[in-house]
Amino acid sequence: MTQTDKVKVPSSRSLHALDLLNFFLADTVGGVGPYLGIYLLVTYHWSPASIGIAMSVTGISAIAAQTPVGALIDRLTRKRLLIAIGRIVDRNQLHRYNAL
Repeated sequence: MTQTDKVKVPSSRSLHALDLLNFFLADTVGGVGPYLGIYLLVTYHWSPASIGIAMSVTGISAIAAQTPVGALIDRLTRKRLLIAIGRIVDRNQLHRYNAL
């Protein structure tokens, strides 16, 4: 077995941290959807069909972006920095919508 053939096995601490990260970031994905539809309906008077299309496009875009973004993240070494930047951008978007 050569040096390039070795597979790096993550530690149990690393896997536990990843589980916690997924748990605490779930509010971003699962928590926004139900409220977004009501917000668009009440505030901007969108039709239910328009809300469904907007939410479907969001889901399809996320699915389409997963593989290329995942490959990019696998190549980068500063994964914690990427998580922090993503969370900051996410929170800034939330404050932006609250300002509307």
